[in-house]
Amino acid sequence: MDPLALRAMMPTHDPSPFGRPARFAMRAEDSATVSLAPRWQRILVLLTAVNFLNYFDRSVFSVVLEPIRRDLRLDDATAGLLVGAFAILYAGVGIPLGWLADLYRRVTLLSIAIAFWSLMTALCGIARNATELVLARVGAGVGEAACFPISLSIVGNVFPAERRAAALAVFTSASFVGTVAGLITMGYLAEHFGWRLALLMVGLPGLLLAFVVWRFLPEPDRPTTASAPLGTAASGLTLRELLSYRAFGLWLLSLSFGSLAMNSTLLWGPAYSMRAFGLSLSETEKRSH
Repeated sequence: MDPLALRAMMPTHDPSPFGRPARFAMRAEDSATVSLAPRWQRILVLLTAVNFLNYFDRSVFSVVLEPIRRDLRLDDATAGLLVGAFAILYAGVGIPLGWLADLYRRVTLLSIAIAFWSLMTALCGIARNATELVLARVGAGVGEAACFPISLSIVGNVFPAERRAAALAVFTSASFVGTVAGLITMGYLAEHFGWRLALLMVGLPGLLLAFVVWRFLPEPDRPTTASAPLGTAASGLTLRELLSYRAFGLWLLSLSFGSLAMNSTLLWGPAYSMRAFGLSLSETEKRSH
């Protein structure tokens, strides 16, 4: 599970990061009082769709990495930069985006993020050189990094503790389904239409989902409590307590190595298969130019 999921599953005494006072706070006892409005199913469906698109768009680039490398005459180091820049920005901006989700309307932020990463994915299809491609991938990473902190913040407000695990199970299942669907879909589109048109075809529909989320996803109320006084470290207590547990540190370490292995295979596996076994996608790409 994504580490950010811990935030939605555990009581939050003061959600403001960096020790700053929070505009909104939520206690464990408050979560039980959050009523499930009749629209909770719509909220879960829309958030699951967002997570599906998030992983769908994230996985498609690995399928066309080798055709892109050949078309733009890139070496492996530059090709690695294309995927590395995305990963660095994705990991680095998650905390600031979560902080923004604590302060501003989350539905609006999520809609902007969806539109932004979808547009950046589409722009990868018209990139003329490695620089433009890296910039577009960086933009996609920034947009997609907003999905988990914002979505989990909404889930934490809508679902009480006794139902939150089930909601998170549905939400996170879209990660795996989206990854598989992205690989299969992109392989078919790139083989028949080329990688440029394929990226445009998978990126632009996200703009429609961004509008649907903005128009139909309700912003749940956030129960409020008194803000932590200035200068206190209330928001850091939970993190320090967690890090004091050896099991938690080992879990983070194993998760990091597991993610490294999984993402390395996902990103470079298709390119290796095309080089080593001459799969049809590379041959189709050669014939298209």
